[in-house]
Amino acid sequence: MAPTLVLNPTDEMSVMQEEIFGPILPIKTCRTTQEAVDYINAHPRPLAAYYFGNRPEQQKWFGEQTTSGALVINDVMTHASVESVPFGGIGASGIGAYHGIYGFRRFSHAKAVVVQSASALDDGTLGFDLAMPGSGKPGANPEQLFALGYAACFDNALTMVAKQLKLAVTSSKTSVEVGMGQTAEGGYALDIDLYVEVGGLNEAEAHKLIEATHKVCPYSNATRGNVDVGDRVSHFLGWRDVATLKAEDALPLPDIDLKDEYFLDVLGTIGMTAYFGLFAVAEARPGDVVFVSAAAGAVGSLVVQIAKLRGMTIIGSAGGTEKCDFVRSLGADHVIDYKSPGPFQEKLRKAAPDGLDVYFDNVGGEQLDAAMGVAKWNSRFAICGMISMYNSDTPIGFSNLSYIISKRLQVRGFINTDFMARRGECLAQMGYWVSKGMIKSRYTIFDSLEKGPEAFFSLFSGGNTGKALVRLGSDFKTSWFERAMEFHGVLGAIEHTRAELADWMEPEVAPLPKRMQENDFKGFIYREPYGVCLVIAPFNAPVVLTLEPVLAALSAGNTALIKPAESTVHMTALFERLISQYFEPESLVVVTGGRDVMTELLALPFNFIFFTGSTEVGKIVMRAAAENLTPVLLELGGQNPVVVDETANLEDAALKIVWGTMAFGGQWCVSPGYVYVHENVADQFVAECKKAITTLYGNNPKESADLSRLISSRDVDRLARMLEGAAVVSGGHFDRDERYFEPTLVYPAQWSAPIMQSEIFGPILPILPYTNFNEVMETIKQKPRSLAAYIFSKNEARIEKFMHGFSFGGGSGLPAWDAIMASGALIH
Repeated sequence: MAPTLVLNPTDEMSVMQEEIFGPILPIKTCRTTQEAVDYINAHPRPLAAYYFGNRPEQQKWFGEQTTSGALVINDVMTHASVESVPFGGIGASGIGAYHGIYGFRRFSHAKAVVVQSASALDDGTLGFDLAMPGSGKPGANPEQLFALGYAACFDNALTMVAKQLKLAVTSSKTSVEVGMGQTAEGGYALDIDLYVEVGGLNEAEAHKLIEATHKVCPYSNATRGNVDVGDRVSHFLGWRDVATLKAEDALPLPDIDLKDEYFLDVLGTIGMTAYFGLFAVAEARPGDVVFVSAAAGAVGSLVVQIAKLRGMTIIGSAGGTEKCDFVRSLGADHVIDYKSPGPFQEKLRKAAPDGLDVYFDNVGGEQLDAAMGVAKWNSRFAICGMISMYNSDTPIGFSNLSYIISKRLQVRGFINTDFMARRGECLAQMGYWVSKGMIKSRYTIFDSLEKGPEAFFSLFSGGNTGKALVRLGSDFKTSWFERAMEFHGVLGAIEHTRAELADWMEPEVAPLPKRMQENDFKGFIYREPYGVCLVIAPFNAPVVLTLEPVLAALSAGNTALIKPAESTVHMTALFERLISQYFEPESLVVVTGGRDVMTELLALPFNFIFFTGSTEVGKIVMRAAAENLTPVLLELGGQNPVVVDETANLEDAALKIVWGTMAFGGQWCVSPGYVYVHENVADQFVAECKKAITTLYGNNPKESADLSRLISSRDVDRLARMLEGAAVVSGGHFDRDERYFEPTLVYPAQWSAPIMQSEIFGPILPILPYTNFNEVMETIKQKPRSLAAYIFSKNEARIEKFMHGFSFGGGSGLPAWDAIMASGALIH
């Protein structure tokens, strides 16, 4: 066919409907360069674009406004020189994608390797550079504590991450300082109580009266005052399970072997309210007749008991038979059911015919009015609540206000923080009574912070008996240390991206053939966003494995859609709320749902897909992406091998391997999958692993705050089936309802056993003895490629052989995963 020119063809003409791939050149005229750019951008991205013009600023503008595999200025060429810039773009189709160094990179696997020298393990330490459970790590700011809870819904910390993420991908110059390496606290529980605007107590101040207990995590060896690593503390930072606070604002809890619920009740501000309200405000004395409203509630139930212990006559009010029976069980002499028919004052007068000496009021309203009518002269009223008025359009009570004058009543309102300086006095006395079993506590516990509103409104409806607490639960109980790793990892990645992003965005100077250099050509590689990215997140470590890919996508100029794991309902809800709060929907959104939603998403023409999960689901993602030719990055798992030879420091190796296996409940893609240990030291290594389990998780791992749970009961069943027929030498116990699986050692493991047939993804470590290192290498080589691999040895030649003997994502002789390499593998 003869060379052909077509002038100003319309888009409807067949010559403009598809790639021509022949000697035909359509020519369209335009009035402005912007018109040309708009036309180019309205069509599928080309492999190459060309611009002819001598104005450098216009050349740069054209390159920024259009997207193509390659851009050539003032020339047209399709060379494939090994010296050249990759024509067509790195990773794109086209001859430039696979020639020279770029072809070498495309057709080779980037294997990340880190080696800790053997001499580093000879100084008597275990070689840990991490702040693992039970160890310390100096903090950057000893005056601050980083409060971190167990829940998968880390409101404040994730808000901080969201804010940082926002800053990392915008041009804002605002600086938000995040104290990396600060002391961390793991949250246990959050109290729920009512504090409203009364007498100048505004909403912000009321928010701070919500109390929480936490455990100081080992992110710092530094101490301040009486706060030290490992201490349990309480603080008043509101509705949150993650917070940063000054060490002096953390209140150390006494070293008493009691559950944390006690420190939010009898030994917390609730106990202070009851104790100081009765003895300091009402000045109650033995022999007094004391009326307690809301006597089945948190404060009221304590007042009933401590007044009885001091020899007083107790009248309590509660609503309903069950609550009244509970108040009687506490030792009340008379109990009034305020929900029963009849005037309340008549019931109270019948219970106290000679009048009241003390009224402890949580309620206000009709009961306060009745108490004034029945009170003796000079009676003392301690007022700490008015729940009857919180949800009422018309205030109730005080119809007999003249009684305050005529009976000389002493009415005093107070808040527990009025007596914070005397907290030790309360702890000593109340702690003694609790330790002797003289005080009962009863709680209504709501699981997870999402249940906070439900817990709050239960106070209005009378739906709680005793103290209403919100347990900082999660999608699956996760160690505070591992959560700290997640947040610090993401914050570290954000800071790193913010510091380096400007340099990453700079064009890379690319080599050109000498003949072109001699003719004043220059080559550059510009990074361009793909467009709309889909980030499919897993259930394990949902913070880091969701937000780090999102950070990468946004910082590269893309928009993103997050599809969280269906099983992490609490974290998903938090992602939805915070991301909608800090990001425009055009830039970042969360889509929830199950398999049907995932199928619909994968059918859409995303420009890039990032998936973390199992190999089987990864295949589904790849097949779906192929329909739209969408590039995909998969982070999958596998059976990650570990080799421990006879030269290794066995104590060091065992501690690192056990922690790496059990962390996140073993639900981590780079967890050790099995260990080959030389037969001469195999028994000793197994013994060291048993010691390591005790060191990390105590004698009863089920009670350890450092051991995470499995995501579901189905996974407990799955692991139990995998253990069938295995030689379990340690652990093996499980609790399906608690989603608990004990750290387990299998020795000697057999390749024919179910436990060795697939990735375990749980806290089970198979151990295989070996005789010949070369045979081990051949065995590993025959297995599917793993994401990570580990060797513990002082034999440098053997380490070198291990690193080059087979393919894997990343490898090391270091402790558990502490860095992410470009390949996506975690190294050790």
